[in-house]
Amino acid sequence: MPDMSPDLDRSGRGKLPSPFRLLRLVSLSVFAVFLTLLLSGKLPFGQDPSAHRVLRVAVASNFYSTAKRLAEHFETKSDFEIVLSPGSTGKHYAQIISGAPFHLFLAADEARPRQLEGQSFGVPGTRLPYAIGRLVLVSQEPIPTGDPWQQLRNDEFRHLAIANPKLAPYGRAAEEVLTHRKMNAIPIDRLVRGENVAQTWHFLESGHADLAFVALSQVVEEMPDWETNGRTAVVEEDEHAPILQEMILLKDTPEGRAFFGFLQSEDARAIIEEAGYRAPLRSSSLGVEPDETRP
Repeated sequence: MPDMSPDLDRSGRGKLPSPFRLLRLVSLSVFAVFLTLLLSGKLPFGQDPSAHRVLRVAVASNFYSTAKRLAEHFETKSDFEIVLSPGSTGKHYAQIISGAPFHLFLAADEARPRQLEGQSFGVPGTRLPYAIGRLVLVSQEPIPTGDPWQQLRNDEFRHLAIANPKLAPYGRAAEEVLTHRKMNAIPIDRLVRGENVAQTWHFLESGHADLAFVALSQVVEEMPDWETNGRTAVVEEDEHAPILQEMILLKDTPEGRAFFGFLQSEDARAIIEEAGYRAPLRSSSLGVEPDETRP
């Protein structure tokens, strides 16, 4: 009958066959490496959940370049990333009510944020203007007098471009200015209407229009010498209703509240105004002083 007793080493303890001992050593080594990675945070489930936080912001196309500057400034003082998604306010609105995962909405008007607030898609008390647009009459070529209004008054143009008043706040403002100045009898075949103020600017730059009503923010970005080149005239704000661009917080998170508050800070106001907007002070549940322009 064969001997079934285990092998004994010199101390009298049982001795595992060499394949089993090798397997045990390999398993212990793998476990040691795994534990090291886990404790160092290099494995996903070993990371601190707050190590990389993201704030997703839907931003109106006309404000995108300014929003990038604001986000870059803010990120230097925070521990999370801001992801901007530029686009039309109408499309953003449709995405938000369909469940798009945005934390904050920077719209091109006040209508969509008001609708979202009414449909309970926003955090109560956070629908606020963050910028007030300025309208500018721009000529394609420098004018000897430096006054585009003279070109418009004297009928010295082929086409005038404005954004569609039914779709764009800047278009509605342009229409109000023409009415205010009694210049609203321009023949329809001499008016070029853009879907938005960006397309209106394109009509001017491409030569499809001699004059155009556009946003001051566009002029500041595209014409470094706009104040002296004899092509621009900033429209007085009392000639049209305020071009309010509103924001609304969509998710009540620490990241969202932090950036929302920053957009009402003096640092943010300086960036917004440098870009060609007027920055209103706002009141909210987050503790910002009130302003009389709230509709």
